[in-house]
Amino acid sequence: MASKADQQRELVKQKKIYTDLYANQKKKKPNELITGAMFCESNGFTKYQIVKLFGSMQQFLREAEALYLKSLPQSHRALLSERSKKYDGDVSKEDCIEDLRKVYKEAYPSEISRNYYREHGKYSDSVWNAHFGTFLEFRRQAGLQLNRHQHALEKGIAKQASVDHYRNFFITEVMPYHRKYEKKELPGFIRTMKIVSDIHDEECDEFALSVFISECERTQPDIIVLNGDIWDCYEFSKYSQDPRQIKIKERFDFIRERLLRPLRKKCPNAQIDFIIGNHEVRILKILADATPNIKVLLSDVVGLKFSDIFGIDEFEINFISKMDLGVFTKKDAREQMKNNYEVYYGLYVVSHEPDSKLMASMSGTNGHHHAARMESHANLNHGATTWVQTPCLHVKDAEYLKTLSGWNMGFLSVTINLKHRQVTQNIEQIHEDWALIDGIFYERKE
Repeated sequence: MASKADQQRELVKQKKIYTDLYANQKKKKPNELITGAMFCESNGFTKYQIVKLFGSMQQFLREAEALYLKSLPQSHRALLSERSKKYDGDVSKEDCIEDLRKVYKEAYPSEISRNYYREHGKYSDSVWNAHFGTFLEFRRQAGLQLNRHQHALEKGIAKQASVDHYRNFFITEVMPYHRKYEKKELPGFIRTMKIVSDIHDEECDEFALSVFISECERTQPDIIVLNGDIWDCYEFSKYSQDPRQIKIKERFDFIRERLLRPLRKKCPNAQIDFIIGNHEVRILKILADATPNIKVLLSDVVGLKFSDIFGIDEFEINFISKMDLGVFTKKDAREQMKNNYEVYYGLYVVSHEPDSKLMASMSGTNGHHHAARMESHANLNHGATTWVQTPCLHVKDAEYLKTLSGWNMGFLSVTINLKHRQVTQNIEQIHEDWALIDGIFYERKE
């Protein structure tokens, strides 16, 4: 004799046969009402068989209809449920909110969507829509969604929090080295400077770099300025990258061994200033983020400290960075870059990014655009002034250029007369295979 549990399982199995048949029949004709008599006639059953299993024909139809609805996507169930509801103009705003909160409480922790409420809620779309307009606002009014002010405040907090680590990194890691290696003032009233920008590590033209270092050795300037984009760091770019061109260690080695080391060795008394450019900002942000690429950088290049990576202590590089790393848009970043300038002797200003306000203030230079240019200005404090856009040391024919290159290679020689408060600037142009500077001829060797 079968146990009660076995009998119950057999009963469930038999009932499922009938309800499945109903659901399949309903799916074929979803808009047609299926009565008990129609179901029995189309499937060859008697009313007695169904009543014996379900207790009544009405109970069978309820269970079969529930199974059919359960088999439908939620959006279909919601629409069917919506059709069964009627508009009631007497329903108040408070009634809607009370019902939505009730549905939310029953469904918690599941999320309440519009379709979910259509299926389980008491009121039709037309009823709550008349009070709230959108389901999102319906949720807000019921206290299930942040209101606009709360959402704006939350977004504002999240926005600031997303860049806090950049600001903290800048304060704790970068600022201790800001102007750390400034040299003492020398006697006399003539000061000389050599300024170079946009070397772009391994994208550099090595002949142009050798001319720059030779001229620094020959003239022994008081100050040498590396005016931004000394590194390229293609690997940290937002643009698509060819994995075969990823050479993080090689890029840092190039700047350390081909620029910083020989420059410091040949100009031991010079103040070497490094004003960061937009490509260095990439590196600083990567350092702050500690991404997988930075793990390679830290383990393979030179060491674990920020100063090691940039060679600041080893080569006594006077690092200059005054910008806020915690910016949100490209426009904000450009504006911050304009803050990262350095004024020399109150007469001359160097900035990686061009800035019309600086151009109008005194003589100076910017980099970034890789093309030499000089223009004249005048103001009440300094009289006639000149502004130079420094050329680059980047190879002229970069693979990503889509048109004929208008870049120039070279660097800038600056003489400042402190006694007469005047500045002279000379663009030292370097051609593809030769350069002539102060009567000295340089030629590229194969």
